[in-house]
Amino acid sequence: MSHKIHLWSAETPELQKELPAHPIGIASLTFTPDGKKFASAGFDRTLKLWDVATGEELLRFEGFSGTVCQPRFSRDGWALSALDLGGPVACPEVFLWRTTENEPPTPGLGQSTKPTP
Repeated sequence: MSHKIHLWSAETPELQKELPAHPIGIASLTFTPDGKKFASAGFDRTLKLWDVATGEELLRFEGFSGTVCQPRFSRDGWALSALDLGGPVACPEVFLWRTTENEPPTPGLGQSTKPTP
């Protein structure tokens, strides 16, 4: 299990960036359709949005009740969803946000950037 994200060039076998992602480990990761951003979900109960070009952490979503997994972007890359596996196994929670700081969460689908159990 890795605690870092390694971004490699798709054209050459060169490591482009090494990012200190999640201290307990990464559960899953996904890229936006345009490849300019990606989201990492961790065992540390956080979901992070990153810029591929700079390696900068753009947003951090905290306060999940368990492991966060299966981040997914909408086709236009403007919405991000993830599962919180902290509840009963038969009923994980789904959260949905806009992927920019200036956009509020979609009403009724994501209460805030810091979900409460």
